[in-house]
Amino acid sequence: MTSYVLNTFIAVKRMSDSNIDSPQYEVTGMSTIIRSKSLYSYSTMAEELKNMESACLITTAKKRMFNAEKSELRKRDVSERSESVDCQLVPEKSVAGWQTAADGSLCQEVSDTSFGCKCTTKSDTKSCCSSPCLYRKEQKSYLCYSGPRLIQCSPQYSLITYKGEMCKDNYPCATYGYDYYWCWKDSGSWDYCSPPLWQSKA
Repeated sequence: MTSYVLNTFIAVKRMSDSNIDSPQYEVTGMSTIIRSKSLYSYSTMAEELKNMESACLITTAKKRMFNAEKSELRKRDVSERSESVDCQLVPEKSVAGWQTAADGSLCQEVSDTSFGCKCTTKSDTKSCCSSPCLYRKEQKSYLCYSGPRLIQCSPQYSLITYKGEMCKDNYPCATYGYDYYWCWKDSGSWDYCSPPLWQSKA
């Protein structure tokens, strides 16, 4: 933890502690950026955070994974490794209580029963997760439970496209009903994202 982060944390904690007896203000949000020194440490941390109902969305990486002229848009060169990865800590939105379907689509309404979780979008009804969307080595896929059923899911993993451009904060990389990963960019257009392969960078 850098001294700046530590000082900010201490200041917020002191303010919060002094505010207990006669509350006059509240902390309504904080942004946390975590830097992983290796791809392996990022992947491990990201999976552990999901069990705490948090996610860490990639915002920058030292090396780019793709040479756009040599790679297909929806593939990744897993032989390249980044030296470090920065990610933004956010709530895990694929679990019950949040408003996203298993594919990342925004829900207008969610119903969670013993038969499974259902998400109603503007135009469709989709499955949603009752448990975190985790990588399962045996199946070599990201899966979650929707009630008693194990279903495929799109994990929260990145806020950058395969070219390294920023996605909209409320539209991170996901499948959104397609067979590839993509996002809406800050610029207003959309672009492909690298699929979230275990221990590789988006």
